[in-house]
Amino acid sequence: MIVKFFKSRGGGSAKASIDYLRGKDQARDQALVLKGDPDLSQSIAESLEFKNNYTVGCLSFEEPDLPIEQKREIMEKFEKTFFAGLEEDQYNITWIEH
Repeated sequence: MIVKFFKSRGGGSAKASIDYLRGKDQARDQALVLKGDPDLSQSIAESLEFKNNYTVGCLSFEEPDLPIEQKREIMEKFEKTFFAGLEEDQYNITWIEH
């Protein structure tokens, strides 16, 4: 598994990130929301007034077809590690497979 966080280049937006992952007008055939609410994540990011109001990252796997149960376990462990000390209602995350 490769974990990557993308640098903010100043010109991007939460909407552009969501559109890239889901496809313009949510039309990317392979895009699947595994967890979270992309519209809520976008709305929260756009409502914040500080400079770095969201982060976009990627988990990449060599295996082409991980079972959904294994994906959910990986997402849960990632969140527990990355957001250590926080409860689920203290952060917002959306997982989109594409």
